[in-house]
Amino acid sequence: MNESEPNNPDRNDGQTDPCAAVTQKVITTIQGWRGHGSLLPVSANGWLRDRLANFPAVMLMTGIAVPIMALIATVFALATRIRGPLTWATDGGPHTWVTENAHWQPAAALVNGITAAVLLWLLLSLVYVLTGFTSLTHANRGVYIEFLRQFADAVGTLETAATCAEPSQDGCAAMLTALHGLEGIRESARLSNSPQWVLCYGYTDLWRRLHDTEDALAALNTPQQSIQDGLDDLRSLRNSNIDNADVLLAQTRHALLTIDPTTEQYLDQPVAKQGGQGNVAPPPVALSNAVPPSTPTPLTGAAPGAQATIRGITQTIVSYRDDQWDGLVRARSRMYGTTTYVGVGALVLLAAAILFGASSMQIEAAAVFYLVGVVFGGLFQRLTADGTANSAVEDYGFSALQLVQISLVSGLAALAGVVLTGIAPVPASSGTLTISSVAGIFTFDRFGEFFLVSAVFGLTPGLVLGRLNQQAQQYTSDISTSKAATSK
Repeated sequence: MNESEPNNPDRNDGQTDPCAAVTQKVITTIQGWRGHGSLLPVSANGWLRDRLANFPAVMLMTGIAVPIMALIATVFALATRIRGPLTWATDGGPHTWVTENAHWQPAAALVNGITAAVLLWLLLSLVYVLTGFTSLTHANRGVYIEFLRQFADAVGTLETAATCAEPSQDGCAAMLTALHGLEGIRESARLSNSPQWVLCYGYTDLWRRLHDTEDALAALNTPQQSIQDGLDDLRSLRNSNIDNADVLLAQTRHALLTIDPTTEQYLDQPVAKQGGQGNVAPPPVALSNAVPPSTPTPLTGAAPGAQATIRGITQTIVSYRDDQWDGLVRARSRMYGTTTYVGVGALVLLAAAILFGASSMQIEAAAVFYLVGVVFGGLFQRLTADGTANSAVEDYGFSALQLVQISLVSGLAALAGVVLTGIAPVPASSGTLTISSVAGIFTFDRFGEFFLVSAVFGLTPGLVLGRLNQQAQQYTSDISTSKAATSK
């Protein structure tokens, strides 16, 4: 006997066949994972170096707050006449000169505000990095806990299959594929302090990897497990926006009846997908005739094609949901950019007003009108949206970022409304029309009138931004409507 072929499955001399080797490898590998105390390891090697490597990514993500903090600090410096880097000096120095030249007080406050905002930004970013909030376990704690739970379920499923079952060649290949998928997830998790977690795309990548692994494990399903998956698929497809959902519904029903005709009593009648314009329900499909009730198909080892059909439909649904989450993360990244631009624009507008000679009183009045727009346009509309939003869907901070964006734009809209109202021609006693100057608008003389104007104009951006963000909100809706009771 040739000793160079110890694993030949055709030999009957008691040597280990490939399937036995695969199951033993699976069992040994998983036991090794458990022996290290954690199924999903988080590397602590070189933690300080790794965390500091995230500093640029953290600065990028927190940079959105810089113009906002600069605006707040500048107005606060004007209102309190607080000293700052530019005015911090002894009598006779820059402080005395700035105090005696009222025109330069707003400019000094602007420099102080920007300086304070930058310093605070650097400090917060450093604290954020050193405390580990950029890691896999803390960047999004809720997502990590849910992922860890489902990862442990997948490991348990694979371990059970390797321990209790006698898989076929295809089953062994599926177990090996699943094991490689789980090992790939563990390798990604070891990059605990990678920027991908704070940017959120690391989480969506892990979910996609896990779902591919679960798809490989589905090849080991018993007919009863395939039936359960098929029923979950029906619930996911019923109100979803997946393309050809009606066709997938019919295929799922057909596959379920092929595996076990008695499941017909648990199935609803085919219903056309709701929504759309002029959808017409398709003619009823005679699914009950797919398998004659008088000759039921045995469950054990029966209908592999039907089980494969359910597996493919399940993967279609899962891939669809993963695509929606990827789209939501991309929309979140785009919103970071646009919101930062809006904040910078507001700061540039404040700087221009100061350079053109706006007084402290005028800037303080503009700040009040801006705040009114923020409250009515941002917070009020956000509270209204939260009343109708589906909070069960993880949006990776998209809704919070949307609140910041709407608030910034609402404040600018409020200022625009005050300016347009203030410069509108007003009939004078002589019959002529007079137009107020912009400089005379931002005072507290007409506070009551401009308060109402800023509140009304502050509500308008929500209507525009609501349509601009409709695509991102559609992602959340699609995820919610395609969710079965047992799905992520």
